[in-house]
Amino acid sequence: MTARRETTPLPEQTGTPNPVLELRDIRVRFTARKGFLAPAQTVYAVNGVSLTLHKGETLGLVGESGCGKSTLAKAAAGLIRPDSGRVLLYEKDKDPRTVTGVMPGAIQMVFQDPFSALNPRRSIGASIREPLDVMGGLSRSERTERVHEALSLVGLAPEHAKRYPHQFSGGQRQRIVIARALIRRPKVLICDEPVSALDASVQAQVLNLLKDLQQAFGLAMLFISHDLGVVGHMSDRIAVMYLGRIVEKTDACALFAHTAHPYARALLDAVPTGAPGRRKIAAPTPGEPPSPLEPPPGCAFHPRCAHADHACRTNCPALQAIAPRHDVACFHPLVQKGQKQR
Repeated sequence: MTARRETTPLPEQTGTPNPVLELRDIRVRFTARKGFLAPAQTVYAVNGVSLTLHKGETLGLVGESGCGKSTLAKAAAGLIRPDSGRVLLYEKDKDPRTVTGVMPGAIQMVFQDPFSALNPRRSIGASIREPLDVMGGLSRSERTERVHEALSLVGLAPEHAKRYPHQFSGGQRQRIVIARALIRRPKVLICDEPVSALDASVQAQVLNLLKDLQQAFGLAMLFISHDLGVVGHMSDRIAVMYLGRIVEKTDACALFAHTAHPYARALLDAVPTGAPGRRKIAAPTPGEPPSPLEPPPGCAFHPRCAHADHACRTNCPALQAIAPRHDVACFHPLVQKGQKQR
């Protein structure tokens, strides 16, 4: 899925920024051991990530498994508390408030596995209604009406509310999870690998549903995946993550046309072409992602990069602008034909 959808100019493109969610220098660390008797080590799952999400846009976050995408998503949703940095939620005519430890109603999350995200002993109506039960302030009939409304939004019938998760297919269960996320009428939807557990044909249906719901409600969406093709299909902007850091961030069209970081280039070369039976022929990226317990010095990607030199092995490059709205953390960004390096 590499086709790009037509989009209207984003707020920051028109000069009138309208942020909904902002991540400022987020760091999340864990303690781990290499063995039972080994000393404890500090692992930075997220190491200094800053992102801004605007109303009505989709920001894609892509990277290999273990790079910190899901940890960053949980920090953005308030499910875990960052060790440093701030998560700011912007509300109408109010100063931004810090999201700390509890997921607010304005931010909701869609998880990867829809079956484990639902309680098998509760009807789906009860699962969808639960956020309203916790919130309070609505009568039982009002909550029931909201549940039926949410089911209709995702293409399910009100009578499905009495059924249980095992009575639905994987795609239907993901629709139920999306309905539950929408029940509080959020401003931000965080989707963590929402289609990776589904068949290809069902994936397309869920992706189209998410885009339709975003357009209908003006949702800001953080869309996380390891699949750059899916992210490119869904996103207005894309951030590429490697070992806890953002290494490239730009508009989706610019990333596909003018990829600057060697790691982002390698991900793009792995995306299937649009022609049936044909794939891009590219040499695989050598080596394996380094262990977070033993990150390499300097640029984390340098052991796998053909362009690495002494500076890459000794210093960590900062995320810097190489063009308008195009930031790269690389000492030797790739320069496309006809494009001048800044």
